[in-house]
Amino acid sequence: LLDLRFQNHSSQHLLRLLCTWFYTLYQLLYNAQHFSKNKTSLIQYPLGNTQTSYSIPNTVNTIGESAFAYGPKLTSISIPASVTSIMSYAFYSWDGLTSIYANNIDPGKITLGYAAFYGLETSTCTLYVPTGSKTLYAAADKWKDFTNIVELPLYNITASVNTSTGGNISGAGSFLSGNQCTISALPNTGYSFANWTENGTVVSTDASYTFTVTANRTLIANFTENNAGDYIIAMSSNPSAG
Repeated sequence: LLDLRFQNHSSQHLLRLLCTWFYTLYQLLYNAQHFSKNKTSLIQYPLGNTQTSYSIPNTVNTIGESAFAYGPKLTSISIPASVTSIMSYAFYSWDGLTSIYANNIDPGKITLGYAAFYGLETSTCTLYVPTGSKTLYAAADKWKDFTNIVELPLYNITASVNTSTGGNISGAGSFLSGNQCTISALPNTGYSFANWTENGTVVSTDASYTFTVTANRTLIANFTENNAGDYIIAMSSNPSAG
């Protein structure tokens, strides 16, 4: 049984606790990331997930309210430059986080909701930012609460396809040095994914290729057209004795 002491909590805080409890239960049951339909909003990260680092997909432009609240197992997170909004309580009471990689060169382009980092240990969590942007982050509302702000080089990961009809790719963009980048290839009907190449050399045969960013890279997703296949032609006469 839950011992909820109503007299010690405001109704708003109690409601937030109840919502977080139900969110936690839901995530433990399904243990999956929850995005909006077009994957532009990260609604909830699963608290039951045991991985320690996570790069938010660069399709995301909004981190939802309480999306990472009450401390998943993550110790490191990368926020892509595509994110322009971090809603209230997004990282509420996440005391285990030790590294944030903020890939946007201008924190002014990111709208922060009320208490977005409330409860996060900003004195021990290092904020990594692109070279030349430390002064901007150190002066920006809420970002300036981080004691340790460290600049890192920002690298461009470029991806293209060998044939425009072969399929689609995602995951390319700008990443701070040391980030994990995952680029993915999805073949169209009639095609198969073959490999990723760089300067003519095969670097991966996995459709989803993950690597640590240490330099600019230009990658090509190679698709091959499937064979038409053999067809069986059945013949008969009518009437059968004709």
